[in-house]
Amino acid sequence: MEDWMLVLKLTTMWRFDDLRRTAISTLTQHVQKSDPVTWLCLARQYNVGDWLSPSLLALVKREMPMQMEDVGPLGVETVVKIAELREGAARGRDYNGSYAVHTRPLSVPMEIARLFDEELKQARENY
Repeated sequence: MEDWMLVLKLTTMWRFDDLRRTAISTLTQHVQKSDPVTWLCLARQYNVGDWLSPSLLALVKREMPMQMEDVGPLGVETVVKIAELREGAARGRDYNGSYAVHTRPLSVPMEIARLFDEELKQARENY
């Protein structure tokens, strides 16, 4: 995996798009099994748009709550958004805090798309 990470780093830097896609494809199965914080950090570091939404969803779904250690690599804004999504999903609330009694259940993927819209859009445009 380390070799493919180096390939991803260099192909991203040098814009070797075909080889970069191969590296991403090869690494995807490995990063999906890694810690979601690591996965999201790699997605951001190497601008892999295909990893952003799934890694955010994995963070929302992981059993362990958000930790202080997550703030360093992810940033306060991301940790707060993830914590809000986790709490909203657990309590059956909409993101805005209102009870979802007469509305559809919280759709975590849709909320991820809404909350991280700018970052996801930027990732799509950059690669």
